[in-house]
Amino acid sequence: MNKFLFRIIFIGLCIIPKSVIPCTIFFAKSQSKILVAGNEDWSDPFTKIWVYQRSIDNYGVLFIGHSDFQAQFGINEYGLTVDYATIPKVEENEFK
Repeated sequence: MNKFLFRIIFIGLCIIPKSVIPCTIFFAKSQSKILVAGNEDWSDPFTKIWVYQRSIDNYGVLFIGHSDFQAQFGINEYGLTVDYATIPKVEENEFK
C-alpha cells in the first residue's frame, strides 16, 4: 500500500466527529504487507497499553484497553490481532 493512501486513511480516521462513535475494524492488504486498523468507540480517559514479553510458553503480546485492564485490542509478535466490536441485541422475530 502506498504511503499516500495510508495517510489519507489515517487522517480520515482522525477527523471523524465525536458524535459518530461506531466500532470500525478493517484491514488493507498489498503484495507484501497487511495493515490492520480500528477505532474504539469507548471514551475512557485512562485507557491503558500493556505488554507481555515472550516467554517459553507464550508469544509476546501488546494490548490496548480500558482502565480496568479489559483488553479491547491485541496483537502478538507475529501480527495475529484480535479486536472487539458489538451490535445491539436483535430479536429473532425482527428478521421475519
